[in-house]
Amino acid sequence: MAYIKNQILQNNALEAWAMSIRYCDYILEGKATLEYRKHFVSALHNAVELFVKQLMLNNTDYRVIQLKNGCNSDGQPARDFYNSKDLNDYFSGLDEQTKRKFFSIEFSKMIDITNDLFSEYYAQNSGTSLKTALSLLNKLRNNEMHFFIDKDTFLLEKEFQQLHNFMIVFYNILHFYSLLPFWGRFERWEYAKLQFDRQMLSDFTYRNAVRNAKFVQNLKEQLEGEIFPASLGGAAFDIADSIACVLNEYQGNRFEDLWSYIEAMLGYKILTYHDEAEEYEIKGQYGMEKGCNVYRQYYIDI
Repeated sequence: MAYIKNQILQNNALEAWAMSIRYCDYILEGKATLEYRKHFVSALHNAVELFVKQLMLNNTDYRVIQLKNGCNSDGQPARDFYNSKDLNDYFSGLDEQTKRKFFSIEFSKMIDITNDLFSEYYAQNSGTSLKTALSLLNKLRNNEMHFFIDKDTFLLEKEFQQLHNFMIVFYNILHFYSLLPFWGRFERWEYAKLQFDRQMLSDFTYRNAVRNAKFVQNLKEQLEGEIFPASLGGAAFDIADSIACVLNEYQGNRFEDLWSYIEAMLGYKILTYHDEAEEYEIKGQYGMEKGCNVYRQYYIDI
């Protein structure tokens, strides 16, 4: 399919796609907290929706839009819309008042027509279907937006693996339909953040991702033999604060990373600690007085 220069949703779609990759990589690097899983699902859902709508615009597929409030007595704006041969140009030229008379196709309805939308790609790649992954993505997004979710069950490991592998196929589809402004692979260039020519995952677990994280391995070495204040408690923030009080490099911008990894390590029982009390005597105003220092040691099981 020839590249279309004026793709009105492309910039927004590219940013969402880049964010999807960023949060996907964060999770692969062991940041498996609810925060990162939520951002991953949200960004990927947004990117897929925008790219599919862009393909429909490029194809002059009128199913991309429905009218909200009907037509004027002269049949507008429906008449111009259905007579348009270039929907990118049509919508880019609309005033804001007319735009408000349209609403775009819902994600669930897009899923129903993907076999038609991607038929050329599927014909050249037999056995491919994205409906199951798209349905999962839509369910996760709806739950994340509108329903109760639990940090231990939202985006299970097998679901993340499924969406990661979906992204590999979807990336090929983006190239096939010229929805990206580049082709090929380069190490350092303008569009490197949009590349997703990866290997399929199998047997992925969050726990192993955390244990194998370079950040966690470095932290383990730094914690060995060090003692930390023990009066702050056992929550992830408290532990991160305790460590940052001693290891100054984790203050400032790196504290957020430390906090995220501590939360992930606690969740998967990789980080434990032991508190010790050390009594002492000191000469006070009324003679010798007893006191007690409490310190903590941390252990990372990798």
